Amino acid sequence: NVTLEDINFDFGAGVADAYSEGKRGINIFSANDIWGRSNIIANSTGEGLGINNFDTGGVSRVYITQNTFVNCRQNCINPNVSDHAIISGNILRDGVGGIETDGRHVIINTNIFHNLTSWGVLVTGSPYTSIVDNIFRNVRTDGSGTRGIIEINNTVDVTNDVIVSGNHANNTASSDGQAFVNASSTGAAHN
Repeated sequence: NVTLEDINFDFGAGVADAYSEGKRGINIFSANDIWGRSNIIANSTGEGLGINNFDTGGVSRVYITQNTFVNCRQNCINPNVSDHAIISGNILRDGVGGIETDGRHVIINTNIFHNLTSWGVLVTGSPYTSIVDNIFRNVRTDGSGTRGIIEINNTVDVTNDVIVSGNHANNTASSDGQAFVNASSTGAAHN
């Protein structure tokens, strides 16, 4: 079991710095029952919080709630879980990507994404994922027009839908008319 609660992590770098895979903020692997609550994770040149990024397998029951992620160079949260993650009530702001996942049974709900230059949520190969009731403000503002605010790019046969419902976006800084949901998946996506 791993619990991170009420801690202020400042890694001293961020979006303006060069990306470095070896300089993630926090990376947790080979653990179950991971709880991250009420933390501030800031200024990371890699991911703010990576779960199972070394593909060690078997990570399940991940709960990331009520945290603030600021100025992360890669993604704020990357939960690569074998089974069951809830990412809820977080603020993800002033960085590149919001949440990237290829886990199973992932629920992403009631988060606020603000001032992210790339996607808000990127889903790859993730059956049984729900993206519900999130708020996106000034997300996908890099102008490349190649991704949606929510990007679903399932590379495996997903026989069950990725559910996208009740999300709201206000992208006043974007001028490229990007898709709210960009889906290239065998499962359906709706909003």
